[in-house]
Amino acid sequence: MKCTATIRQLAYGNTPDAFDEYLQISEHTARDCLLQFKKCIIDLYLSKYLRKPTLEDVEKIYTQHEDAHGFPIMLGSIDYLWIWHSFFRVAGANNDINVLDNSSLFDDLLNDRAPVAPFVVNGVWFEKRYYLADGIYQQWTTFVKSFMVANDAKHSYFKKRQKSARNDVERAFGVLQGCWGIIAQPARQYHVNNIRRIMYSCIIMHNMILEDQQMVVTDWNDVYVNPSRNMQRTWVERCEVQRRKAKELRDRDTHISLQKNLLEHIWREVEDEDEDF
Repeated sequence: MKCTATIRQLAYGNTPDAFDEYLQISEHTARDCLLQFKKCIIDLYLSKYLRKPTLEDVEKIYTQHEDAHGFPIMLGSIDYLWIWHSFFRVAGANNDINVLDNSSLFDDLLNDRAPVAPFVVNGVWFEKRYYLADGIYQQWTTFVKSFMVANDAKHSYFKKRQKSARNDVERAFGVLQGCWGIIAQPARQYHVNNIRRIMYSCIIMHNMILEDQQMVVTDWNDVYVNPSRNMQRTWVERCEVQRRKAKELRDRDTHISLQKNLLEHIWREVEDEDEDF
C-alpha cells in the first residue's frame, strides 16, 4: 500500500491526502513514503542510471546524432532520450546563463578529467565536443549556435537543421513530464531538497525504463576518467590547468571556425544528395 501511494504520487501527481479512503493511509504517512522512496532510489541507483558517459558512450552518441540530424560529432543532451546530466541547485528565477554559470557541466573539462575525443569537420581538427545552443549563450568552443541572420539558402538550411536537432532536449523533458506527473504539478508544498530528490529519482527511473525497453548503454562499471591524472598535480598546477582550460573553453575564434565548418559540412551533404538525384 505504501508503494502504491508513492507510485501514484510520482506517476499521476496525486496529492498525499488522496489515499486515506482507498489505501487507508494518512496524508502524513503518504508524504513520508514518498520521501523515503526517493532517498532509496537515489542511494541505490544514482551511480548507475545518472552516471557520466564513458568514452564509448560518447562515440555512440556521436553516431546516433549524426544519423538522426546530420551534425557530426555532436554531444547532445540525450541518447535515445537517455538523460546523462541533471543539475538542480539554483533557487529563484534564472535564465540559461545563470544556470550555466552555476552548473557542473564543464567541471571535468576544466579539471582535465574529461575523456579526450577529438574530431575532424570539413578537414579541420577540433579538440572539444560541442552542444547545440540558442542565441543567449556565449561564443564558447563547446557551443554551436545558429546564425542570427540567414542571408542565403545555405545559412537558412543550417539554421533549420540546428533548431530541429536542438529541440530534442525539450522533447526529452516532455517525455519525462508525461511519464511522471508529479513534475508537472505545482511544487510550492515541497522543500527545495525534496524537489531536487523528486527530479533525480524521476530521471533515474526514466533511464531504468529505457534500459528495460532494451535501449541499453554501455556497461556502467566502465571507468569514466582516470582521477590520478589530476590528483598527482600540485595545487598550483591544478590552478594553472583550470586557467588554461577556461581560456580554451571561451575561445571565440574556435567557436566561429566550428560553426563555419559545420555549415560547409552540412551543405555539402545537400549538394551531394542533389547530384545523386
